[in-house]
Amino acid sequence: MVVSCSQPFGFPPLFAIPGVRARLAFGHTDVQPKGCPLPRRILLDPSGRSLLIRFRFDPALIDTVKSIAGRRWDGQAKQWTVPATAASEALAKLLPLGFVAAAEVHQLCGSSALTRPVVTRTVDSEQAERLVQSSLNPKPSAYRAREDVGDNPSPPFAEWPRTVMEARTPLPTAPSAPSAAPQELPQELAARAGCAQQPEATQSWSVARLNLFVRNALRERFPRDIWLVAEILGLDRASRGGQSFFELVEKPQDSDAVRARVSATLWPDDRARIEYRIRNADDPFALEDGLTVRLKVSVELYVPNGRYQVIVRDIDPVYTLGNLALKRESIIKELDRRNLLGRNRALQMPLVPLHVALLTSLEGEARNDFLHELQSAPWAFVVDVYPIKVQGKHLVATFTRALDRVRRHVERGARTYDVVVITRGGGSRTDLAWFDDLPVAIQVAEFPLKIVIGIGHQRDQSVLDQVATSVKTPTAAASLLNDRVSAYASELETHITKISSRASANHTRARQALRITAQGVTTALRALLAQRRARYEYLQDRVTQSALHLLRGQRTLLDRASMQIVERSRSHLRLQSRELDTLQLRILSEGRVRTILARERRSVAELEKRLTRTASRPLEESRRALDAIDARVALSDPKRLLERGFAWVSTKADGRTLRSIHKVRSGDLLQVELADGTLLAVVESVNDERQ
Repeated sequence: MVVSCSQPFGFPPLFAIPGVRARLAFGHTDVQPKGCPLPRRILLDPSGRSLLIRFRFDPALIDTVKSIAGRRWDGQAKQWTVPATAASEALAKLLPLGFVAAAEVHQLCGSSALTRPVVTRTVDSEQAERLVQSSLNPKPSAYRAREDVGDNPSPPFAEWPRTVMEARTPLPTAPSAPSAAPQELPQELAARAGCAQQPEATQSWSVARLNLFVRNALRERFPRDIWLVAEILGLDRASRGGQSFFELVEKPQDSDAVRARVSATLWPDDRARIEYRIRNADDPFALEDGLTVRLKVSVELYVPNGRYQVIVRDIDPVYTLGNLALKRESIIKELDRRNLLGRNRALQMPLVPLHVALLTSLEGEARNDFLHELQSAPWAFVVDVYPIKVQGKHLVATFTRALDRVRRHVERGARTYDVVVITRGGGSRTDLAWFDDLPVAIQVAEFPLKIVIGIGHQRDQSVLDQVATSVKTPTAAASLLNDRVSAYASELETHITKISSRASANHTRARQALRITAQGVTTALRALLAQRRARYEYLQDRVTQSALHLLRGQRTLLDRASMQIVERSRSHLRLQSRELDTLQLRILSEGRVRTILARERRSVAELEKRLTRTASRPLEESRRALDAIDARVALSDPKRLLERGFAWVSTKADGRTLRSIHKVRSGDLLQVELADGTLLAVVESVNDERQ
């Protein structure tokens, strides 16, 4: 196929190439392969008063356009307008950035580009197609069609098609054209076509031209997207307006030092497509910092600031999930090698795990779900919260620090915990991957207390789920503790019921035995009381009889003494009287004798009276003493005291008379005798009035 070109500079011919749309209007050509972004164009308004600037959204280009005098944004037409008087300034600033100006714009500026010599070239159809496509898009259209089919990785460099620069050899002249030396394409057209000529040593370059040249060189070297394996850094904090600007870094194994990095850009459409793919993967996950991914990228250089970057086009979710699975499997194998895999899980759950150390984030709902479940339980749980980061690069440090604090509190006796619970809200597989850390797993496995893990949902698990007791959610972790305490309480209640039943039966038997014993005691007390009463009456009779016998004896002795005194007195008086009579007869005369006898008789009579009084006085005193003894005996009679309202209290155990409250205790059995009968009393309390 032969294609001839005889248009002035700036107007490539209208090629009839499949997959390429061509349109000729107002003296310029807009050649755009299917799927290519909007080209950067400068047109002249039909009125000739202003320039129309159109391009795909780019913050750097917007800043450049804003620097042109008189520029204005037309929101309805989605384009910028610049006064025709500023056409030279606009071309000077925008042409180095890859803009294509219409012919009338060049004429307005008096540009000499329209008068450059016409170049006649003969190329075959494949070279023409490649030239046109590379002038507007670094990707060959055939490869873009291959992208739309699926996610096949790029072929090795050796299998790539030759680049435009490599294909740009001097082309032979067409047979119908006159013989002439081959000529190179003009520099401006070659730059716009992506095949800039090799610079000369003496040539002066502008910064924009240098950046454009380097960008085209990159595009020639990387005409297709490549698969790049790297770790995401700075994604969460570098997004604006739907666009994401972040870095892809490479780190050595088991180190956080960055070995190499490259800037990356993710456009809104590409991000939406990528997030849709990873959300609908077998194990959904989310793009986040620290995640190692395999991305399909195109290598670019941003001309305004000369920044080398990659544009993210697609992702291989299988690689990310497989990498996470391999890491998790290696950690599990290492734990198994150290015999740590089931150590903490084998610890016995406490019977009553009421004191809980909770490691979780203060920002998520996991803490609230866990505490709410425990608050709805009827048990007195005590929960101490130790804040940690549940994802991100700070997870390991905060987790290790929190678990060390729990260990120190337990070892020092400052706090007592029954169990440690580690929770977070459900997340994607990549969210849980932060817990897949060997030091964290070892610390959990070697911890002396039982640890319960509740950091995932139905299909999400981490290494910690293999090391410690695992439940699906924070609510399930709280339910596990609640169920444990409830089971213990239920078992305890069962034992209490059994003990109560047995105690009730024992109480019934003891009560019956006590009743029988009480009846026996009552019978024994009554017999003892009757025996004591008989003895008391016997002693009372003996005391009375002894007193009466003593009184009668004393009276007999007194009567005998009185009679003896009287008889002796009378005998003595008769003796004296006879002696007096004899003496009177012998000595005195009859008269004198009579006088003396009368006097003696009076003396004897007086003496008799005196003796009678003297003898009767002791008798009266003895009688009064006997009467006093009778009165005291009558007063000492216990019956008299009992009739006056007094009671005789004695202990039931030994029958001793109770004289002090200190001789009895609560529960002792007492015998109370009244005037008309006997009572049996039990001491309930002892009150000392002096205290």
